[in-house]
Amino acid sequence: MSADVRGLLRLALMAVCAAAVAHPVRSADVFAPLDTSGSVETLELDWFEPRPYAGGFALDGREYVCRAQDGKCGVMWSVPLGQKVPEPIRISADGKVEKSGGVGGALIHVDVAYVDGDHLWGRKAFFPAAPCGWTGRTVTLIPPKPVKRIFVHLIAGKDPAMSVRFRSPKVELLGTDGAFGYFDGIPVKMLSAPDSPCFLLRDAKTGGGFCRAADGAKGVQLDVKRTVRGGAEFFDVTVRRDGFRYDLHFEKGRIKGKMKKEETDRKKT
Repeated sequence: MSADVRGLLRLALMAVCAAAVAHPVRSADVFAPLDTSGSVETLELDWFEPRPYAGGFALDGREYVCRAQDGKCGVMWSVPLGQKVPEPIRISADGKVEKSGGVGGALIHVDVAYVDGDHLWGRKAFFPAAPCGWTGRTVTLIPPKPVKRIFVHLIAGKDPAMSVRFRSPKVELLGTDGAFGYFDGIPVKMLSAPDSPCFLLRDAKTGGGFCRAADGAKGVQLDVKRTVRGGAEFFDVTVRRDGFRYDLHFEKGRIKGKMKKEETDRKKT
C-alpha cells in the first residue's frame, strides 16, 4: 500500500496559464493520460526507398530478409516529418524469426532528429530470441519538441545463426495538435486549469488521469499544513485511505524523508 500511496499523491504547485479557460475543479480530471491508440495519418514504409543497414537485406516480395551470419544486418528508412509542433509518433513492424542460436538481437531501432538540431538515439523494441511466427512490435515516441526526421531500422544482430524476416513497417502520426505535455514524467493532455496551487491525485495502479485532491477524490482524505521558511514553502501532508493514515513531508515539490504509516480504524475486541 505504501508504494501505491506514493504513486497516488503528487504535489502540483501550478502556475495558472492565462491562455487556459479556468473551470471549477472538483474531482474531475485536470490532466488525462495521452491517448495513443488512434492515428490520423499512416506512412507505409514499403513506399519509401529502403536502404541497407550494415550487412544489408534481401527483398522477397514485400518481405525484408536479414541473415546475420556475417554480423549485423538489416534495412533502414529515413522518414522526413517536419513537425511544426510536437506530435506523438508510433513506429511498428512484424517480424518472423526463422532461425536463431538463442542470443536474440532482432529489433526495431528508431533514432530521432529534432527541428532544433538535437537528437534522440536508440529507442528500441525487441522481437523474440527464439524462432517464432509473425510477431508485431511497436515503438511509441512522445517527443518534447518538434521532430524533423526519424530513422527507422529493422535489424538482425548479435546472433550469427539468426535469420529473420520483416514486413509491414509503418509510421503512424497520432495528431494531438500539440495539445499535450508531461506531468510527473507521464504524457498527458490538459482538460482544465486549476485557479490556484493544488495537490493532484492519480491512481498509479490502475492508471487514469490526475484530478484535484478535493472532496474525497479517489477515496482519499487529505489534510495539508503549509509553512514558509526563508522564502521557501514546505508542506506536511496527511493522507487517510482504506483505514490507514500516511504522513508525508514535501520540499520543493518532492517527498522528503520517509513516509509514516499507521492504522486508524482498529477493531475493538
